[in-house]
Amino acid sequence: MANNIETLGMKPQRRLLQSEVAVSRLMSFITTIPDPDEMLSKAGIKRYQLRQLELDDEVLQAIDTRREAVVATPWRLEPNQSRVGKFLTNVIEPHIEDLKRGVLDARFYGYSVFEIIYKPVEKGIGIDRLMLKPIEWFAPQRDGTLKYFPDDGSGGTDGLDCDPLKFLLSRCNASYRNPYGEALLSRLWFPVTWRREGWQMWLSFLETFGEPIILGQVRNYQDFVEAMVAQGVRSTVAWESVDGEDKVQPITASTPGEFDRLEAAILRRIQKLILGQTLTSDVGSNGSYAVAAIHNEVRNDKRRADMRMVQSTGQQLVNNLAMINGLEPPKFIMADDSGLEMSRAQRDSVLMPVLAASGFKLSRNYFETKFDYDNDDIEDKEADPPVNDSMNDKTMPEKDELDDEGTLKEPTRERSVVDD
Repeated sequence: MANNIETLGMKPQRRLLQSEVAVSRLMSFITTIPDPDEMLSKAGIKRYQLRQLELDDEVLQAIDTRREAVVATPWRLEPNQSRVGKFLTNVIEPHIEDLKRGVLDARFYGYSVFEIIYKPVEKGIGIDRLMLKPIEWFAPQRDGTLKYFPDDGSGGTDGLDCDPLKFLLSRCNASYRNPYGEALLSRLWFPVTWRREGWQMWLSFLETFGEPIILGQVRNYQDFVEAMVAQGVRSTVAWESVDGEDKVQPITASTPGEFDRLEAAILRRIQKLILGQTLTSDVGSNGSYAVAAIHNEVRNDKRRADMRMVQSTGQQLVNNLAMINGLEPPKFIMADDSGLEMSRAQRDSVLMPVLAASGFKLSRNYFETKFDYDNDDIEDKEADPPVNDSMNDKTMPEKDELDDEGTLKEPTRERSVVDD
């Protein structure tokens, strides 16, 4: 390969290989990259305005379901029994729930930003606060860096560079075309708007048709209207009959059930986008255990994707703490053990004899991490007492060799020829 390059007169330049060539020439003159999300452009809103969707009850409960699934997932550092692992675990543990919840905002809004406030602790530098900041103050860049734009305009048009030791950036499926990440909620702006307007139309419909509207073609319509008002009918339309016959009829809704179908369709769309397919969204009364298991597996796929995003940001936090304290960073792990305890226990029961025959055994830490046991839940097995073989000991005295007080009788000799 080297000979071919020399023959063609092509010598690679180190500066060329270490720089990015395929870039947007037009965007290089623009200090801030405009948000490329097409759904936000069609809706005419900014990315941070997607928070309004959390006012919808269906969107909020779906977000909480997905967020709480990740918060409930255990985490650990590996190796966790070392001095570094124990120190960093104690530092991160008070803030881990805030970290998990905040990182999930990147799934729904495209990106999220944490600011770390450090403080000195007994054995080094720890965390005082881990604060989730408004996304409208920051702009992710194509090279992975972060710009801060203060609301007083002090950052100018270029913004201020954010120190990665001070700020944690989480992004969802970011790319060169869209460094802001994919916002899941942007796909729901129009469906939720339709749902809100549908409820308004439904309430107007109930206000109009909640009470009967009476149409009357009568000979004396003034007396007819007064009679209807006296009976409590608030809406009456009457006119004078031209043929001398009285005709009275109520106005009723012509298309019942349209609101229910609109509501069900929008709810299915919300649930499918945030949770994946759920049993209540498609299967209905014709569901089965197999279908429920498949749909639950889809939701687990969503949870595992969220766990990978939390694990990436958690590793950034561990690396920052290790760098500040001059330590070797351990590995941040989100343990995906939900629903696997039974299969793992069955596997271990088969492997235990093999491990024992090979001279190995499972540690206490294995049961605490893999089966979610606490330290107080497991007790060391007491050693079995030694087997007492005194009943089989032939040297013990027989019952007839003891006197009434339980002491051993003196041995007696029988008479022999020598005695005589």
